[in-house]
Amino acid sequence: MSSEVLGLILLAVLLLIILGGMGIGYAMFLVGLVGMIILKGWGAVFDMAGMLPYTQIDSWAYIVFPMFILMGLFLSESGLAEELFVAAEKWVGHLPGGLPLTAVAGSTAFGACTGSTTAACLVAGKMLARRMIDAGYSRAFSTGVIAACSTLAAIIPPSLMIAFYGIIARQSIGALLIAGIIPGLILAATYFVMILGVAVFRPTIIRPNVVEANKVKVTWRERWASLSGVAIALFILAFILAGLYLGIFTPTEAGATGAFAVFVYCLARRRMGWKVLRSSLEQTVGMTVMVFVLVIGPMTFMNFMTLSGVVRAAVEWVVGLHVGPMGIMLAIYVLYLVLGMFLVSFAMVVLTIPILAPVVAGLGFDPIWFGIVVVVLAELGGITPPIGYNVFVMNSVTPDVPIPTIFKGVLPFIACDIVTVGILTVFPQIVTFLPSMMGVG
Repeated sequence: MSSEVLGLILLAVLLLIILGGMGIGYAMFLVGLVGMIILKGWGAVFDMAGMLPYTQIDSWAYIVFPMFILMGLFLSESGLAEELFVAAEKWVGHLPGGLPLTAVAGSTAFGACTGSTTAACLVAGKMLARRMIDAGYSRAFSTGVIAACSTLAAIIPPSLMIAFYGIIARQSIGALLIAGIIPGLILAATYFVMILGVAVFRPTIIRPNVVEANKVKVTWRERWASLSGVAIALFILAFILAGLYLGIFTPTEAGATGAFAVFVYCLARRRMGWKVLRSSLEQTVGMTVMVFVLVIGPMTFMNFMTLSGVVRAAVEWVVGLHVGPMGIMLAIYVLYLVLGMFLVSFAMVVLTIPILAPVVAGLGFDPIWFGIVVVVLAELGGITPPIGYNVFVMNSVTPDVPIPTIFKGVLPFIACDIVTVGILTVFPQIVTFLPSMMGVG
């Protein structure tokens, strides 16, 4: 049996094990280890088995994960998230479709603070879902807008999902984080424009029960005052991204600087008690361990797939097809849309990037651009049926709204995501422009 056939057989075994319920990181480590034993023998593999996990995460680059996680948890656990949504409502709540627009603006700002789609969904859901329903918005749209907007947290930096792609694909995390800025804002803008357009021209679609209610007037003084509680936090995040862009910080240094700055900020505002500190540290440890497992497993499996020759054969086969690079890329898009129906975003990246990254590079596409497109597509899976995890998180906040109803509410936002992917495909410079200028000036 050739090594390529062995690789394909063990790939099928991996999928069966994952479907059987084993954690994806553990499954990939196990299958990769077994494959290398078959190819290289027991002695050679077990000589390196003890060092394999260590050598795969023995890099300062990985510190970016606990630092970004800790920074986001400090902001989330300290209660500053609520202030972000209050400020967002004062700035956009007076517009047609004010509460859904508040969800978009607040989720964009909160996503930039935490990088966690689950946290964004929970916070926005608790603050806005019931208010929208009580204000006459349809139950589907009230819950769907929050489930969809929470995915912005994975695209707008600092994003754990983007950093995770960088580690798996062995690309610059700093360049990827900077590359996510404009696409994240474009996606938020498509949501904003869609909601505003429907609220103006077809308001009964989203507010079938009542005519647009009179809004409480907010003065400009009140709008600017609403920013006082969150301005420093947003400034810290802007400072970190500027430092990355200008080459002042590495991603690791940016994460450490951000975590420390947010810690001091929360202390100064008396939002950092022992309870918040302990909860944040405990969650950081747990989430970091999860990330490391998701790194060690795929790296082990990728080593085996490279050793078996499957990756090389796949690249040669795909490049040899007569459908053109863009035709192959469109097929990859469809693959992610299908996988998104059954897998969470991290699992999709873990399963696909070790094989697809070399294929895409062989076709001549920019790996930074591909990373951002992959993150958008992977997060789209968070709101597509039947396993849209954001929809289930939203249902935990509003258990009286059935899951099929929430899925109905996210349909317009799925369309917005697909439009955004199309824009990024036709105009890849949107993604690559800022990274190409990093360190200049």
